[in-house]
Amino acid sequence: CGALRNIAVGGENKGMVARSGGVDAALGALMLHRAHVGVQEQALGALRNMAGTNDNKFKISQHLGVEATLGAMKEHDKVEGIQENGVVTLYSLALAPTLRDSLRSCGAAEVIAVAVRSFAKVNTKIKERGNDLLEMLTED
Repeated sequence: CGALRNIAVGGENKGMVARSGGVDAALGALMLHRAHVGVQEQALGALRNMAGTNDNKFKISQHLGVEATLGAMKEHDKVEGIQENGVVTLYSLALAPTLRDSLRSCGAAEVIAVAVRSFAKVNTKIKERGNDLLEMLTED
């Protein structure tokens, strides 16, 4: 998953990786290796990078990406890297207004609030993106 995460960084690569099965590979890793912190962090990092395009946002959402991301965040609520990657992934998904109801129905706000409370003092990305995400989820 680390290699997948790294390949998915560039703009053109995000779509190519997703079209080549990257979303399914990352989600599969999240589901199959729930207890492995390193795999969870890298798989969420790959989703984070791929979630930068609209096509990928919908693909991630349609393939239970919201549920898998929230599951990893709940399971590893003390792991800063998992929380950061999860928050930024969900934030990217929420930039598509039509996906916000899916985030709400899965209980994303509660999980994001825990991450922000736990890491806001040590991680500005979690604080900023988490608060922005909470605002998006409560404004519609």
